Amino acid sequence: MLKKTRINIFVPLTLFIALLLDGVIASVFSAQMYTATSDMVPRLIIVCTIIFAFYIDRSYMILFGILLGLLYDSYYVGILGIYTSLLPAMIYLSDKLKKILNPNLLVLIMITILQLSLTEFLLYGFYMVIDLATIDVTTFLANRLGPTLLLNTLLLVVLYYPLKKLADAITRD
Repeated sequence: MLKKTRINIFVPLTLFIALLLDGVIASVFSAQMYTATSDMVPRLIIVCTIIFAFYIDRSYMILFGILLGLLYDSYYVGILGIYTSLLPAMIYLSDKLKKILNPNLLVLIMITILQLSLTEFLLYGFYMVIDLATIDVTTFLANRLGPTLLLNTLLLVVLYYPLKKLADAITRD
């Protein structure tokens, strides 16, 4: 019972803080992150979700992914459904990958790069379909995808051990 309570309190709280920090980081460091030659987009909510998906039960994480995806969509995007479907899909993929891969920092870096790339491509494709994308594919790859992957990989390296410790503390009996 205590474990379930810890999961229901600390995981959504941590993910909510990550959601807020996405906007704070983008706002505070906007001069450094959004230049004429590159756009670095912090995806802290995705990084934290992937880490937690490796250590917390899938059923809890998918529910939290849906709720936080809906919140992310309503707060940042304005179009409901994009992150509401992307976050649970990433959790499901992470859950399947954790069964065949050993969850260590290197594996999580590779999975994060894979899932962030997939997310950015899906978002770019979605915005192309509704005619909101203003850049071509090569510009997207060079100026947006690369810098975004670099930033979020660095965030993962910094946050991995504290979030793993938190996940271990939450799930211990």
